[in-house]
Amino acid sequence: MSAAAVKSGAGEGPKRRRGRPRQFNRSDVLDRMTNVLLASGLEGATMAQLSAVSRVNRPSLRLAFGERDSLICAVIERYRSRIGSALCHLSKEPLQEALQSMLRHFISIYSREPPAPSGCLLLAVMPSVPDSHPAVSAAIEVARLEIRDALARRMLTAQRGLSAKAALVLTQLCVSLISWLAVEARAGASRASLENAADAFAAFIAGSSGSSTNLIERQRAAV
Repeated sequence: MSAAAVKSGAGEGPKRRRGRPRQFNRSDVLDRMTNVLLASGLEGATMAQLSAVSRVNRPSLRLAFGERDSLICAVIERYRSRIGSALCHLSKEPLQEALQSMLRHFISIYSREPPAPSGCLLLAVMPSVPDSHPAVSAAIEVARLEIRDALARRMLTAQRGLSAKAALVLTQLCVSLISWLAVEARAGASRASLENAADAFAAFIAGSSGSSTNLIERQRAAV
């Protein structure tokens, strides 16, 4: 081969183009990963699984989201938009309707048709040892505080004269019910049974048979 041919690159195979990061819809990718995390949990979900379900190769995922825990935090942040949609119902009046609508929305998030896994993503990826995954724990806590704060504000505006302590107790009851709905949905409870329980709970909290103050007193007496 002549020097001119070597200089011009003649005789060489076709040059490979430098690859570009694959373009993808971020929201769609994160939504698909939710199923893997619900099914496998924090420790069980691998990057290979997340890459396969998202249809995005691992280098592109790392470039877009960072390492595995950062990717899971992005999924949690996306999941918060669903939580926010449920909490928007709290603006309704009266309180019973607001709670009923909110709880039914949470049920629609938690209770899904097979083969899609049911349950709550926050519970599925909650680390057994918080310090082992600090970023994931922090992302979950942000979502939990968002729920508690929205409920607390609604309780305080539901009835004039309701003390902050009474509002806190009512808020804790609602948060517990939301978690219970997630667990029951995960266990296979029907959507109809969950909605019946939510409706009854909303009526109970709204104090249809008495004031919220009397409700707190009944709760204290029952302890």
